[in-house]
Order: sequence, then C-alpha cells, then structure tokens
Amino acid sequence: MKRSLRIIGITMALAAVFSLSAGLAGCGDSAPEGYIKESAENMFWEAEDRILEDGTVVPDPEICIYNYAPSIFQEDENTRYAYYCSNRYTVGKTLGENWMDELGNQQVTDYIAFRKGVKIDGEWWWSEKKYVLSPITRNGESNHPYEGQQVCDPNVIKGGFAYNGHTYSYLMAYLACSTRDNQFNNICLAVADSPEGPWKRCEDINPLFKFTTEGMPDSMLSTYLWGYGQASMISLDRMGRVLMFYSAIKPFETAGSWSHETQTSIARYDFSDLNNIVREDFCERMNVTGVTRPNITGKAAQVTVVTNGDYAYDAATGRIYGITDGEQNGAPVFWVENKSEDENAEIGDVFFDYAREEWSANGIQWTTIANVHAVDTEHYQSSHNTCLIRDPYGYTLSSGTIEAAITGAMTEAVLGQLYPGQTNPLWTYRILRKTVSTE
Repeated sequence: MKRSLRIIGITMALAAVFSLSAGLAGCGDSAPEGYIKESAENMFWEAEDRILEDGTVVPDPEICIYNYAPSIFQEDENTRYAYYCSNRYTVGKTLGENWMDELGNQQVTDYIAFRKGVKIDGEWWWSEKKYVLSPITRNGESNHPYEGQQVCDPNVIKGGFAYNGHTYSYLMAYLACSTRDNQFNNICLAVADSPEGPWKRCEDINPLFKFTTEGMPDSMLSTYLWGYGQASMISLDRMGRVLMFYSAIKPFETAGSWSHETQTSIARYDFSDLNNIVREDFCERMNVTGVTRPNITGKAAQVTVVTNGDYAYDAATGRIYGITDGEQNGAPVFWVENKSEDENAEIGDVFFDYAREEWSANGIQWTTIANVHAVDTEHYQSSHNTCLIRDPYGYTLSSGTIEAAITGAMTEAVLGQLYPGQTNPLWTYRILRKTVSTE
C-alpha cells in the first residue's frame, strides 16, 4: 500500500478536509493540529475523499488508495490507537502492472499504517496517517525471504514481552509474505515501548508461523497455498500469556486424507520471553457452529468457515466475542460461553477442553447477535476485514455494547456506475465504526 508524497495539491486537499471537519465539529471544538473528526460512520479517510452534507465520506477511487484490516484498542477513556493496512500513493500513474509507489514498490503493496484517536467533547478525532511497518528491502530490492513484499493484518496487545534483554509493553502480530500473489503468508511479531512505536521486528525469532509445504503430498502443491495470517490476541494475565486466533488457509490432513481448507486455528502462548516462546495449548480447527449471516433470501444461514476474524473477552459475562467477514450480507458478530472442565475457567478453555466434534454433545455453540454493514449502502455495499474495538488487553469495553470497525467497500458493479472506467473496488476500501447491542 503506497504513498507519502507531499505535493502542493495534496497539502491543499488536506487543509480543505481539516477545515470541513472543524466545521462539522462546531466552533467550540479544539483538536491537535492535523487531526480530523469522525464523520458519519467513517473513522478516517484520505484527503481527496468527498464529505457529503450528511457527513458520509465518499471514497475517491482515482487516487488508488485503500484502508482496511483494522486493529483498534482504547488505552483510556479519551485515547484510542488504530493500526490497519494501507498502500502508498502511486507515482507516474501509467496504465499497466508496473505502477510504483514513492518508495519504488508496486502499487498494490501492503504497509501497516497507524493513527491515534483522541476524544473531544464526546467525539473521536484521528491523527494523520503514519506508516509504522513496511516490507523489508535488501540492497534496494524487496527480496527478504519472509516479508519482502507485503506486511498486513496487524493486531496489537499490551503486556510484558521480553526480547533480547529488554521488556516491551506492546506486542504486534502481523502477516508478512514475499510473494506478489499473496501465497505463503507467515505470521511475524514486533514489539514497542509505546503504542505509537517505533516498532521493532523480532527478527531473531520471526516468523512465529512459517508456512511450508514440507510433508504435503504433490497433489496438494497445485492448490492455493495462502498460509497463515490475520492473528487476533487476548491477554490471559495482562502480562505475557496470550490466547491467539489466526487464519489458516492450506491443505489439512485428516485420518490420512488430504483436503484444502480454510480454518481458524487457536493457540495459547507464553510470550513473556520471546526468545523462549512456550506454546501451552493448540486447537487446529475451530468449531463455527452458530455463526450465521443472511443468505440471498435474508434468512440466517450457517457459515462454513470463519477467517479474518477478531476476538475479545467479556470478563463480566465470561463470553468470548468474535466478528468475521460479511461481504454484502453483513459482518457477523457472535459469542460463545467460555465453558471449561475446571471450576475456574481460563480464557480459551472452551476450545481446548472440548474437541470441535464434542461441542454439540456438550451444548456448546456460537450465538450470532448481529450482522453489521454500512448505513450508506450507496457507497459501501460490502463489509469485510473487520475488528472489535477492545481495551489494550483484548477485553470488551462494555458488557452492554460492542464497538466494531469494518472495511466498507463498493462492489465492482456499483463502482462502474458511479465512476465509469473504474474497475477495482480495492480503491474504495475505507474503515467504518459500528456499535452493536449485546443484550
């Protein structure tokens, strides 16, 4: 994802957006320089995007910028931090496959972006976009074996994480790969003393999950080998022990038979000493019974897979909440009781004490409470790459409501109608905030 070129036109556009945002906020509001106020459902956007009279932000697909896959936590009542995937601005804009960003990478290159949110008079304002993690280059070329082409899908948790003799307060899990077709994805780790960074890659131990074809039969090598990514972490002790969910799209072996499947895997880790990581528990394939989204008739239909998900724990109710892709039918928000064989349940016991095949016999399943999508269906028909807005440790902010952030996007058909000649909905990806009642 690309761009950071500061040209006069962009600077003027930014100034116009900031001025309009201030007007929407009212004369009495005061925000740090460069911050913009949330407008309608849009949390933040690009300077060239349009804001309608009702506050809706309409993406400008001609600038070829996307924002998606957020991870957002609230540090205190008035402070939030958002990490997400974005590209950089394209230079040249000559039609073809070789469009380059200002750093010399291809136009569709994922970077991890960051914004800080501050609450003023009950409303959230967001800082300018900052890129905090980029693909690794060697000698000016993106040829790093694990993360030379893309870095994306960040998820950040607070705690205590020692790495190479220093204990850091924040841990980021992110997707990294060295392919242009998004295969062979790996999960890597980075650490920081502050949510704003700087972020230090854990290069001595990365990748945490390395995708490999070792042990796979030749018949599986022609399938789509996406690999691992989209991690979501919940702190178990507010220090170094973590429950991690992640997507696995790859061949699986079951009773000697191989098949290509899309699954969510779950592990409990002790990350207290990142140089000596301990995996305590593991569930290869999560049961998804009860997670539903509307079908074409509007009726709730059981999903077959859950990936690209984000999760949070509600200490008051003992529920684990989740959200996953919705596309045009709304992103499902769902919960499961953290059932345990022990009297004092630890977060995640429901996945490790009961095999996925045993859930039904033990009365366990997810309960879907909402399918969220944009109010502005004219400009955002699709909802995907979602997250739950949590506290720094991955807990819910309230037992009565759940806040979520979804990636809103146009479909290809609508994009072509509104912007003749435009064919790639990627350029319309923008992040929207939703609130769901848990009652």
